[in-house]
Amino acid sequence: MNPVQSLAPSDPALPPLAPSPAPTAGEAGGVTRQRSRVPADLALLVLIVATALVVSVDVQPIRPFVVFLAACLVPGGAILTRLRTGEALTELALALGLSLAVEIAGSLILAWSRWWHPEALGIMLGAGATGLLVSDLVQARRREAPGVMIESQPRVSWLERVVAERNAAVISAAALAPLVGALVAWALSLQMIDTSDLGRYGLPPALPAIWYAALAVLICGAVTVTWAMRPKGLLIALYLLAIVVVLYATVPAITAVPQYAWVYKHIGVTASIAAHHGVAFASGDIYHRWPGFFAAAAVLSRLAGIDPIAFAAWAEPLFAVIDAVLVAAMARAITRDVRVVGYAAVIFTLGNWIGQDYFAPQAAAYALALTLLLVAVRGFTSGTILGSLKRVMEWGLRRRVPASPLATPLLWRGSVSVAIGLDAVTIATHQLTPYVLVLQFGALTVIGVLRPRWVALAMGLLTLGYLLPNLGYIAHNYGVFTSLNPASNIKHGNSTPAHVDFFDANAGGLLSLLLIALMLASAVRLARQQAGATALSLLTLAIAPFGILFAQNYGGEGSLRVFLFSSPWRDVLIALGVATIARARLRSAAALCTSLLLAYMFIPAFYGAAELNIIPAGEVHASEYFYAHAPAGSVLIPAAEDFPTRAGARYTLMRPQSDVPALIGPEPETHAFENRPLGPAQLPGIIAMIRRYSRSGFIVFASTGYEYAAIHALTPPGALVNLERAVASSPSFRLWFANGDARIYELVG
Repeated sequence: MNPVQSLAPSDPALPPLAPSPAPTAGEAGGVTRQRSRVPADLALLVLIVATALVVSVDVQPIRPFVVFLAACLVPGGAILTRLRTGEALTELALALGLSLAVEIAGSLILAWSRWWHPEALGIMLGAGATGLLVSDLVQARRREAPGVMIESQPRVSWLERVVAERNAAVISAAALAPLVGALVAWALSLQMIDTSDLGRYGLPPALPAIWYAALAVLICGAVTVTWAMRPKGLLIALYLLAIVVVLYATVPAITAVPQYAWVYKHIGVTASIAAHHGVAFASGDIYHRWPGFFAAAAVLSRLAGIDPIAFAAWAEPLFAVIDAVLVAAMARAITRDVRVVGYAAVIFTLGNWIGQDYFAPQAAAYALALTLLLVAVRGFTSGTILGSLKRVMEWGLRRRVPASPLATPLLWRGSVSVAIGLDAVTIATHQLTPYVLVLQFGALTVIGVLRPRWVALAMGLLTLGYLLPNLGYIAHNYGVFTSLNPASNIKHGNSTPAHVDFFDANAGGLLSLLLIALMLASAVRLARQQAGATALSLLTLAIAPFGILFAQNYGGEGSLRVFLFSSPWRDVLIALGVATIARARLRSAAALCTSLLLAYMFIPAFYGAAELNIIPAGEVHASEYFYAHAPAGSVLIPAAEDFPTRAGARYTLMRPQSDVPALIGPEPETHAFENRPLGPAQLPGIIAMIRRYSRSGFIVFASTGYEYAAIHALTPPGALVNLERAVASSPSFRLWFANGDARIYELVG
């Protein structure tokens, strides 16, 4: 078999899927034709020139958009002139992932060396990319890149060609009409959403019917164009992009500041690195020990000419798009069937309720991890599993297990080096992700799929090598192991709002269980149709992340992270399972019902805590004021959970470096303030808590804190109001800052 080709649905290693769409000109057998890179190279060069112009002249408000587009595509696109794939989707996915990796690597050099010159880094990246692209254009005629197989086509008259093109345009326009109408309806629905008085069920009750109708139309349209007999990749991509916009861009479009209180810690770290021209190891903040994401965000903020808070809210839809593209490319590495590729990305988007795509290191590290896994699958996975394992499977299934569980490798020269480089950048970006990657690569090595075998060992040594200098810090502040009991580590740390019905309180867990059940059912179906090796490889990648639960609960989020890292392979398995349904109508009905059910569960799981996650702008202003004007060494204690702390570059000067527990919150040390009347009797305890950290102390009462205490029923009605009145009237405190959403009181007595 030609090593350039992916496995076709008719290959013996894949199940006898439902009738595949007729091959296009680029997929049928025949003579080889090279897919030209000249248009892509020219487009990237134009983007480099445009970026240089808008940055040097400071063309606002265009500058941020051009800079971020260039940051997403240019470095990785230039590298791909040396890594040939011959497949557009894979190249787009790798361009996104490699661009992120290159920019983080360059930003890390600036942050660690404290030679903080983002403009110089931008010039070097632009010059390097220009050199690669120009060189590629010069060699375009002599290059023998991997091509695609096409079949000689009979000549047709110009009239027949015009008629065919007109018919295709009419069909595409008809398919796009629901998409355009749904997006218009979604845009209109934004004006109807009121977030000022959300209840314990979050955003879902506040979303108008037209919003739900728009989402339903997009899901129906996506399933229809995906499972059509002649699916078009562009139509599938447009519907998928529209679904991402509706699900992930709704909140950024209707709020003035980024959602999630913990995002502001990340904004503060980004601002600190930019203000102090590098990391601050002495601060004791763990983020400065894994600074990859923050350094890159600080560099992009400087080059784009805007504050991080201006673009942080849009990180969620951006990373959702990047992840969906990467998942589609991973599915494309396993099957040629565009329907499976598109549906895997749709399931991933509708099932990703965890909410890890926001402005955070995890979002960047996850995209890097998906890129690394794509390189591994495309670059150096073998076509066989261990002989002994194969014999056991054949004995259990009572049928032959063909080889080639994953796509035939493209045999890139340097693909292993690219993978190691991606892993190194991931290690310096996030604490947990590299260990999950080691588990996944190690599991593939054990079953005999990964070649060369030393890659997993090299990744493990790199990960441990970065940990060792930080081991004492981790052990002292967090602990290397929380528990060796996975049943204990799987418990979710966040509390559920009181008086919420079972479905809304557990929608995320039910969604996870549904997807796991579908994954297992698909694996069994594939195994019965002589695709046991394919199912085993994908199951291995999906199950391997569970290994982290034998060591860490990751602050109560261990089970959520397992679900996150299992998602791509689980969703590819489900899409492959749906594709085995032979009857077209039944297959489409199964895909549609599954998609709508996922969306039904996704909405309360993802938006159910919006009443706490959506932060009023006044609270952000209060936090920024405190970190800009409070004396160095001060401590800020929230009266209740979910106040946006550390939203400023001076947070490293405050005490302590870690988050201070709120009086009303999940931490055990503050339980003395919960479920009891509050008032002047609690003031000595508050003063003692402040003095424990600093001689200069402040306490903040904010609207989200009041909401948190009420929704979780942690205080009697009116108790927190009485406490604030006691603080306001006490001679030991004075009002230091106030606006409509927050009041900060300073301890003066």
